[in-house]
Amino acid sequence: MVITFTLNGENVTVDTPPEKRLIDLLREDFKLYGLKSGCRVGQCGACTILLNGITALSCMIPAFTIKNNEIITIEGFRKTESFRDIQTGFEKASCVPCGYCISGKILCIHALLEENPQPNDSEILSALTGNRCRCDDIHTILNGVRYAALEREARKHRDKT
Repeated sequence: MVITFTLNGENVTVDTPPEKRLIDLLREDFKLYGLKSGCRVGQCGACTILLNGITALSCMIPAFTIKNNEIITIEGFRKTESFRDIQTGFEKASCVPCGYCISGKILCIHALLEENPQPNDSEILSALTGNRCRCDDIHTILNGVRYAALEREARKHRDKT
């Protein structure tokens, strides 16, 4: 099945079996290894992507369903100002998630901050419930998200002036 979609800002076309999972398509056909193949049943969050701007678990999505949609992986998101805000927030909090979970956490935090620029602790924890890895102290992660929110707010203020 030939499908066309937007991947990290570029229009792409690929011929793939319709039953192939999106995670396998992205990793095998496009060599995007930032998303991890963890549980493969939608419980760990390591395969998180942005599908039309909303977080989604790529291990649960049949490839044929992404036709004419927009996919952003961590590789594409790394090129954005929003990524730098989160990265700076994590650095300020000395938050260092492992390589297994970091891309999923970053994309979930981005989605949260897009919806709610000043989330409270319970909203942050709720946004991260789908990320099963507990490699970092929860207080460090909360601080990292708070710092990221401040970075984003400061950047938006600078952009206006």
